[in-house]
Order: sequence, then C-alpha cells, then structure tokens
Amino acid sequence: MFELRGDGPLAGAVREEIPAQMLCESDSPADAVYEFGNINIPSGESVYVGAYRVGKGWIYIDDKYLPSLISMEAGRMHVTVGCRVDLLGKPGISALLKPVDHAYNNVWGRISKRFYYSIFNQTSQLYQLAHGQTYCHASACTDGQRTVLLMAWGGVGKTSSLLQLLNSSESWRFISDDQAILDRKGNVYRTPFRMQIYPYNLEGEDRLRNALMGRRSIFDKAQWQIRQGLMGKKSVRRRVQAEEFLGAGRGAASAGVTHAFFLRRTGGMEFSDHSVSTEDLALQMSHVMQYELGMLGNLLAASTSVGSRDEGFGFDMTIASELDSVADIVRDGLDHVRAQPRLLDVPFKAQPADLLQAVLARID
Repeated sequence: MFELRGDGPLAGAVREEIPAQMLCESDSPADAVYEFGNINIPSGESVYVGAYRVGKGWIYIDDKYLPSLISMEAGRMHVTVGCRVDLLGKPGISALLKPVDHAYNNVWGRISKRFYYSIFNQTSQLYQLAHGQTYCHASACTDGQRTVLLMAWGGVGKTSSLLQLLNSSESWRFISDDQAILDRKGNVYRTPFRMQIYPYNLEGEDRLRNALMGRRSIFDKAQWQIRQGLMGKKSVRRRVQAEEFLGAGRGAASAGVTHAFFLRRTGGMEFSDHSVSTEDLALQMSHVMQYELGMLGNLLAASTSVGSRDEGFGFDMTIASELDSVADIVRDGLDHVRAQPRLLDVPFKAQPADLLQAVLARID
C-alpha cells in the first residue's frame, strides 16, 4: 500500500493505472509516498555522479522528463517527482501522439509509463525489499484452490499462458501479468500495473480479442491493425485493467502460491520438466530482476560509489545485497508454501494453447 499526492495531468494518468485497492486510504501516513510537484533538494553535503546527486539518505535523479528526489528514513520512503513536459503536454499536441504510440497513448499516458519503468519500479522495489517482499518477473492467477506462478524471461510465454488459463474457466482470477509481488510467506499479491496485451497473445482467441478491442474507437482499432501490419506483432500493444478486460470479479488481491514454474524456450520438439531447488530458482529470478530493473542497479551503483558507509551517503543497500535479498525472499517464500517449483522447457514453436495444456497437465 502506498500513497499518491499531487494534481495535474501526470498525477491523473498515474492514478488511472493503479488499482484503487493498492492505494492507502487511511488517515495514518503511508510508509511509501509518491508526490507529484516541485522538488526541493535538501541542503548539506552531496556528491554528483552522472545524472545522480547523492546526499545523506537521499538521491536526486536528473531525468530528462521526470526529475525525482528519493529519500528514505526509518523504513519510510518519500519520492517527489517533477515534470519537464511543456509544449508536448498541450492538449492538441498531446492527442497527436496517439496514432504513432505503440500503446495508443497520448503524451501523459506515455510519460506515466516512463514514470513506472524509470522511477516507480525501482523505488518501490527498494521499499519492498526492506519489508520482506520483492517483484518477480512472473504472471500469476488463482482459482481459490490453486495459485500458479509462471516465472520467465520476457517473451517466453508468461502472458499468453496466463490469458489461456484465465480464458479456460471463469474460476481463474488474475493476480499479475508481468511483475508479481512475492513475500517471504509465499503469498503473491496483485500487481500495481495494467495488463499489457500484444496481438500474439490473442492468436486463436476471438473472445479475448473482442474483449480487448470490441468497444474501442474506430481510430484505435485502425491503429492496432495498421501498425501491426507495417511493423509486426511486437510493435503494438494495449494496456488494460484485468476487470475491464476480463469482467468484474476476475481479479484477486492475493493468494498463497501452490505451483511455481520457471519457463524457458528451447530448441527441443517436446515439453519437458524437472524439479529445481528453491535456492537455484531464487538465484535465477534474482538475476532476471536485476536485468528487468536495470536502472535500480544504476541507482545503487551511484549510491554505493560516492563514499564510505561511515559517511552516510545514499542508501544502505548495494547491488550485491539487493541480489541477495531478492533471492532470499523468493527462496523463503516458495519454501514456506512447499511449492516444489518446476523448470518447464517450452519448444520454441509451441503455441499458447500447447503451453496451456502443458501447465494444466502439471497442476491437475
């Protein structure tokens, strides 16, 4: 749970992305606050490292569009986000961007996505690791009895498998599409992001394609078809909330993992799987997350390299300790629920329906 503060078009676009249940609504202050507005850099000693300015307990990021100040104290985090979008943010010009954007976003939708991928993912991971949970590059869903966690590198088939499961029965409910949240007790929590759907995720699934595109404008549909035809199926996508896409009640807030898979595409002709230790799988996932949250590594490198720990600059975390924390949480979580993870080899040419059958055969 975290709190969003501030007004303006960027703050509005960010609020549209986040499910309401993830925002702090109590009167007590949230432990993680994102505030959109003017930045006041603290006084006192600081060190400049490229685009970073590192002080004692805070780091300023001189981002081209979203300069940000991150401060951490006593387990609480406060991130102030500025905005350098002027002429492009004007209503008329903002709308002109939509036909050429791969997700049919206007300027503020595009900038809010930059906020998530450049600021939010990295800073929220810092906060999570301090509180015993972590992002996993995984899709997840539950039917109340079984909760499936599908971990993998990008492009292996997580989202396609998730959609196939969700479409196979209305008892399955969405938890995460790309960045699942896992804690030390093996609970997986609702992702703070919309689902991200590409044309190849919908191949052979007319019902899902109609659910995604059926009520969109003629211009939106035309952009989907034209961009796909000109630039390929990876050049266009739509971002949508699970309930908007799948229907009311098709999302779940959290569930305990019962089945965990690490998917990998291979040159083989058949599906195959074997058990993998939670320690090995956790190590794999820590390095996948290091890749996925690459800018977090840059942030921690800046934090660590400016001086000795005794000087108190930056944050009390290094790249090495971040990797260890991710691995420890994943291992402890899967051990706690005795998930007995499997390494599932997926033939390179396997279709989403084939992957669905392979997963179902291993969870029934």
